[in-house]
Amino acid sequence: MRLSKQGFLLLNYISVASFSSAAITPALPQIATDYQLGHGALEWVVTIFLLGYMFGQLIYGPIANRIGRLATLRTGLCINLVGIAVCVAGFLAHSYGLLLFGRLVTALGASAGLVCTFILINESLSQEQAKLAMSYAIVSFTIGIGAAIFVGGLLVQYLGWQYCFAFLALHGIALLGFSKCLPETLAPAQRRPLSVHSILQQYVNGFKAPRLIGFAVIYSISAVFSYTYTAAAPMIANHYLGLAPSAYGTWNIITMVGMLSGGLLAARLMHKHSAEMTIATGFGLLLIGMALFILLLLSHTQLPLLFFILSAFIYLATSLLFAAAGYFASNAIADRANASGVMNFINIGVAGAAVAVMGYLPFSAFAAFIAVLAGLTMLDLVLWLILRRGKVPVANAV
Repeated sequence: MRLSKQGFLLLNYISVASFSSAAITPALPQIATDYQLGHGALEWVVTIFLLGYMFGQLIYGPIANRIGRLATLRTGLCINLVGIAVCVAGFLAHSYGLLLFGRLVTALGASAGLVCTFILINESLSQEQAKLAMSYAIVSFTIGIGAAIFVGGLLVQYLGWQYCFAFLALHGIALLGFSKCLPETLAPAQRRPLSVHSILQQYVNGFKAPRLIGFAVIYSISAVFSYTYTAAAPMIANHYLGLAPSAYGTWNIITMVGMLSGGLLAARLMHKHSAEMTIATGFGLLLIGMALFILLLLSHTQLPLLFFILSAFIYLATSLLFAAAGYFASNAIADRANASGVMNFINIGVAGAAVAVMGYLPFSAFAAFIAVLAGLTMLDLVLWLILRRGKVPVANAV
């Protein structure tokens, strides 16, 4: 089965925040130098973005129920552009605080892409097309993150890290323009008034759904790897592997193979077999990848090819968990806007916590990266075993 044109267009919006987060990561070493930052302070470039991204997940669900899915998406894209403008003001004023505030605003706006896209996928596509779109979502992240890092690396190397924001502005304007081609799926008669009490009650119901919480945490492993890698890999490449920003951006293309392969494999497994089998396969591959990563660290092997191939392999494994667990979580309760908001709040919240913890662990960037990822892998595996034992019935997830 082929993904429809509408499904393909929707997937361009699911990764808007990840694109924005990744585009400036090749600049992290230069930002640290320009603002004279330590490792922990530097990680706030990523952490504060994830905080805005996380809280945005809770904001846009109720707004989408009030003004419509498409209007909410466009509002978020406009806020994203405002945040980019604040970032520009931050580097012009040489203010690290203003730069961080701009990243926070950018994230709050860009988070509408993830929330609204999940809703639109479930409401505007058939069930089979929705499954296919969820499976191929990782392809959108692959192309978006890969292109962002590659272009960002070139801009940092040859023009300066500040030009990354011009690149992000062009990307945001293009997405805002193409949103005219998307459908509105919420009829005026279905729209709900914004009530603080009802919104809180909806989220209480969402956070009380154990199946939603369990699958959302498993789903988050993909974001945890993506964002901890995004934060740590430029430092590992620069200090451990001795790579320049442009070289890092070029080597990073290898990881796109893992993400693309994972998206394609997830689509095949979920279509031919089941989402449960997809999750089991993902965990098996992830454990193998983690073992090899630990061996690479302990052997002190400083070969870029091995590092990026292993990163690609783990991207493949987490792609399977992203597709299958995300499908279960986003359909765990009847209110899909609420489910999407809670799922992605947990997703980005776990990723943000992981990046923050990684920045303050008393290890090298490489060792801290592996420690955080290994810890969450074990937690997710325990959750999955609980789900498999029937304490949270998987069969009723959809």
